[in-house]
Amino acid sequence: MGGNALAGTKSDLSSRLSTPTKCIKADSRVSVCNNGLVVLRPSLAVRAAEDKTFDADTVIEDLSAKWDAIENKSQVAIYAGGAVVALVTANAVVTTIDSIPFVPYFTEVVGTCYSLWFAYRYLLFEDSRKELVKDIEVLLEKIGGKE
Repeated sequence: MGGNALAGTKSDLSSRLSTPTKCIKADSRVSVCNNGLVVLRPSLAVRAAEDKTFDADTVIEDLSAKWDAIENKSQVAIYAGGAVVALVTANAVVTTIDSIPFVPYFTEVVGTCYSLWFAYRYLLFEDSRKELVKDIEVLLEKIGGKE
């Protein structure tokens, strides 16, 4: 560990930790306690920035400015509402499926088998890795609209 206080044999360390003192100073930055914890000195603590204030008015003004910059507000509201509905629906479906006996185990086995097949099919051999890269590039071109 680099500290002179901890130098020595394991029995020496055990005997020093069994004494009534709770912690042993390892060096200027670290102490070891008899319950096994390592304590770092406050000088190593991460400090917050000097400005600890939170200005809610600035946040509201920024959000208002961004909202005003949006041209089609109804479309954004519909997308946001649809996203919330989709998340709630997906959560309900997953929770329902997860509560059915043996289905979680079955889906875990299916996922493991598919992962093994995918690794064998696309990752094990060099030719198949090149094919996978080509397939991904084609998919990215379709999604991104590259010409």
